[in-house]
Amino acid sequence: MNRFNPRILGSLLLIALGFVAARLWPQQVTAEAPAEKTISSALVRADDAVPTRGEWGGWVRYFRGDTYGTRDMVVLAVTLKPGQAPHPPHRHANEEFMILAEGSGTWYVGGKESPARKGDVVYAAPWTMHGIKNTGDAPLIYYMVKWNNKGVDAPPEPKREAK
Repeated sequence: MNRFNPRILGSLLLIALGFVAARLWPQQVTAEAPAEKTISSALVRADDAVPTRGEWGGWVRYFRGDTYGTRDMVVLAVTLKPGQAPHPPHRHANEEFMILAEGSGTWYVGGKESPARKGDVVYAAPWTMHGIKNTGDAPLIYYMVKWNNKGVDAPPEPKREAK
């Protein structure tokens, strides 16, 4: 069985190209600077994607850069080891989609936890707390697309409630 479902990846790329803008994750997750290249129409095979590894698992980056309508579009396939998360739930001004391809876990979206199941799709609007954790006993694989919009200002960060 192929590790990366071509239909899911194809759908993810269509979603990504239908939106405007991009950016990877928050700075605490990666020290990698935003790309300054323009993405051209291309096919990127899983074997050619750029890998990044961590104790939690790893990802392969298929695309990162500007497109016609986006700034810093990022398309990843992320693999989480059992019991792991790539980072704690977080929020940012960017829009983001996550599509669960394999495994099971827990989604955190907008203050609520829900079971994460194969085939689920999460959309995180700007400033929405979101995250995922592998709570299963096998690897969890999801695809992520994140972007910044060209010509559309990010909404202002909402004030955090005092505790």
